[in-house]
Amino acid sequence: MRQPKKLTSAQRLRKLKADVRVAGFLTWLKVRGLPAPIAEYRFHPTRKWRFDYAWPDHKIALEEQGGLFSGGRHSRGAALLDEHEKLNAAVVAGFRVLFSTPQTIQSQEMRTTLISLLT
Repeated sequence: MRQPKKLTSAQRLRKLKADVRVAGFLTWLKVRGLPAPIAEYRFHPTRKWRFDYAWPDHKIALEEQGGLFSGGRHSRGAALLDEHEKLNAAVVAGFRVLFSTPQTIQSQEMRTTLISLLT
């Protein structure tokens, strides 16, 4: 049996911050009476693509695009091409994909959009 990869302290901190962010978003949805999504939802049968959040019964996905202004993954050419491939496959699978940043994911605009799509 393979041993899990040991994380560095920086990786553990990033994971903890991500876990807190997910918990905060799920609480935000619950307080507003919206259904909970599945976090890290794997939507493709053969590829390892995941949505940050998905409501599979509604065919709605939400992608949180971090690092846009700091040279993060979502702003680099090769990663962006991979993202386009993933998103095109999501459309073929019938998903409607919303986008946010960490700053806008809990905005009034996102709440209004999610209410209109999920209710």
